[in-house]
Amino acid sequence: MPNKISVLLVDDHALVRRGFRRILEDEADITVVGEAGDGAEAVRLTKQLKPTVVVMDCALPGTSGLAATRKILETHPEQAILMLSMHSEETLVRQALEDKPKDLVISMHLCRGNFRSTFVASGGYEPIAELIFNEIKMDGYFLEYDSARAGGFEPLRFLPKGKVAILGLVTTKSAKLESKDELKRRLDEASKHAPLEQLALSPQCGFSSGIGGNTMDEEVELAKLRLVVETAREVWGSA
Repeated sequence: MPNKISVLLVDDHALVRRGFRRILEDEADITVVGEAGDGAEAVRLTKQLKPTVVVMDCALPGTSGLAATRKILETHPEQAILMLSMHSEETLVRQALEDKPKDLVISMHLCRGNFRSTFVASGGYEPIAELIFNEIKMDGYFLEYDSARAGGFEPLRFLPKGKVAILGLVTTKSAKLESKDELKRRLDEASKHAPLEQLALSPQCGFSSGIGGNTMDEEVELAKLRLVVETAREVWGSA
């Protein structure tokens, strides 16, 4: 058996750490080697335990998760750190991305919900497009465009050079398989608002966004993934 993935959990709420531990230790190839409740302890335990991954909360008492991450990377630049937070402040997102490696691609998925093939939000991207495309330091944006709920492609006009909009045209909420012609037509429509070379194609969301899963079987899921790859190759020459 290959070596297990060792994880250090860092969060100032013991209940959150216990919850993560229970979820992770259900996986045969993952082991939780330690827990920390603040940033200073996270730095110390990372040096001591040398985990494969540090799961780091952004907001911690004393030394924050962001500050602890910087300290860890100063001496262990190859350390994998997964930053998690319930906070949604724009400044926190920006600070977390300030020191990312140059070759690291950061993308954002704007999710409308996918529990058991249902949705929880509707509305176009127009009110937020200029902000997320130009003021939040992301390289790509996964945008759900599988139904009329998402509005039109006009907000793509705010997409600046050097960034990519990944259009979720293939729904993960229905087993009905889209046609290549329809996908190509919609990509052509989107390219009127942003250059085709700055666009990409993907499923609208993950196929199983929660324990409840969705209404599709594995065969349909694979068919939809094949459709995405085949269409992408025909449109861009690669996938």
